[in-house]
Amino acid sequence: MKSIIVMNVDRLIEELDAALPALPPEDAAPYTLGWLLKYATMDPSKSDARLIRFITVLSEEPDLGSFNGYMQVGVSSASRVEYATLAGWLLRRSNSVGSEQAVLDMQRYLEATAITYSYITAIAGIKPQDRYQITTEVDLVPWDSIRDGFQKRSISKMIDSRWVFQRPTAALVCRVSRPKIHVKGGESQHVDYGIFPHIQMHDVLLCLGLIGPTAPFSFASWVEPPEWAPVGPSAWSVAEVQGRSDEKDWSEENSSLAAEVYGKFLVLEKREKDRFRLAMQRLNRAMRGRPLVDVAIDLGIALEVLYLPDNNNELMYRMQVRAARYMGSTFADRDQISGLIKDLYRFRSKAVHTGKLSEKLGALDVKETLNKGFEFVSATIRTSDIEWLS
Repeated sequence: MKSIIVMNVDRLIEELDAALPALPPEDAAPYTLGWLLKYATMDPSKSDARLIRFITVLSEEPDLGSFNGYMQVGVSSASRVEYATLAGWLLRRSNSVGSEQAVLDMQRYLEATAITYSYITAIAGIKPQDRYQITTEVDLVPWDSIRDGFQKRSISKMIDSRWVFQRPTAALVCRVSRPKIHVKGGESQHVDYGIFPHIQMHDVLLCLGLIGPTAPFSFASWVEPPEWAPVGPSAWSVAEVQGRSDEKDWSEENSSLAAEVYGKFLVLEKREKDRFRLAMQRLNRAMRGRPLVDVAIDLGIALEVLYLPDNNNELMYRMQVRAARYMGSTFADRDQISGLIKDLYRFRSKAVHTGKLSEKLGALDVKETLNKGFEFVSATIRTSDIEWLS
């Protein structure tokens, strides 16, 4: 049921306008406002009288009692909020959209029973031209379209310091709805915090890679509240990045194909999901520009996962026969596929047993053949008749 809010909106707007001039200048350190608000409640002589008054006015509104030292529960985490916390949010929000809208946004939050957060994963390797829906909860968007908030700026700075040759070009955005919860500190341990949808996002990312194929990878993920909600920034997780990926333009058609692949993956039994996930992971790693010896091993593992689940003897011959029968529609197709599998398995064996793989193996161009292997593994996973491989 929607809460009935009776706070004095006009007074709050007036007091917020009066407090705005106390905001630190734009070139001040980002933590300056936080310290001024902290001093306003702990050591007023070090703060600004306008901030002190504004916090006092907030404390006089009964509807804002949930910000009086309660734990605000978000997605997988909770943080303590005070009247000073709310004052800081209102001042920053007002500086962006005006005092009236900031107070109305706060009222909207108080009336809400649930909040829809965005779980965002920064990725490289594909460049979408627009926002594309992949599932009912997940969209693929250009990186530049992500709001330039605290988390994005912090992650961008971290990426700049760690990875010189690759930057995010896109993001996966998953909508996560959570009940609005404020509890006393001792009660927060009994709250259901929900979980990050990181496995879902990882699977979507792998399915995107089957189109092309390409090799998108993630840098970091974080949870972001809607702009209108007085909820502080959350922590973020950082991925371990290995290799790099060529950037490829991404269209609406690519997104539709990826959505279709993910839909098929989603209905698989757990055992088959685990199997295809491993094949997609190895394909993604193989395509990420690492030494050829590693590429050959990873691609070989992907093929074995797909075509040799029983792990019997005579592996290469069994793989050739299964792959040719499954993917070849004519005798010529099957003969070509059989030859490709034989070459790829030779690469893998040489890589495993010698630790080396040059760009030429006899008359074969190793890179060109590996690229054909990428396309073949991708096509195998994408095919609609995946039950045959069980």
